[in-house]
Amino acid sequence: MFSIFTRLENGEFIFVASCKQLGEAQHLVQELNDVWPREYEVRDSEGKSVELNEYPAIHLNLTVYDASSSD
Repeated sequence: MFSIFTRLENGEFIFVASCKQLGEAQHLVQELNDVWPREYEVRDSEGKSVELNEYPAIHLNLTVYDASSSD
């Protein structure tokens, strides 16, 4: 489990969301930054900060079912 926090103007961190996988957390942080640019921090289940730039780009493998292509 990974938790996402954002830093407020006073320096305090507040909880934003949690994700089961690191890739999901990384994707959510990117989406949040697009609509709400702030400083975000991802923490693991032990509360330790995870540096996302230390991990290669993680892409979610989403499968889309196209009913029009089935026989």
